[in-house]
Amino acid sequence: MDDEGFWKPLSLILYIAMPLTKLLRALDGTKPVLGKVYYRMFLVQERLEALKAEGIVPWADAMISIYKDRWKYLHSDFHSAAYALDPEFMEHGLSCELGRWIRKSWMASAMCLRRCAYKM
Repeated sequence: MDDEGFWKPLSLILYIAMPLTKLLRALDGTKPVLGKVYYRMFLVQERLEALKAEGIVPWADAMISIYKDRWKYLHSDFHSAAYALDPEFMEHGLSCELGRWIRKSWMASAMCLRRCAYKM
């Protein structure tokens, strides 16, 4: 098999699939993983955006569209709150663009919990 015709496209697919594979393995375990869901999905988005920027693969736009549709369906503010509270990710900081989104989602989830507490 030639190096460019088989291995390069395969390595690009693995580059995208590895965070998802690790996420699926974590979901099968018994440890709490809600914050890790957020981080792994963020890694997938970063990797897809990098592939699009480099113009290496023609399918990057289609994959980004699929990714965004799935994440819009799956995401809740509790993912962001769990990420912000997960000790594994504390050193990441919240000063970047991701941090602004997390702070906004954290406040939304805190307000939701507050409303639920008052209903009880």
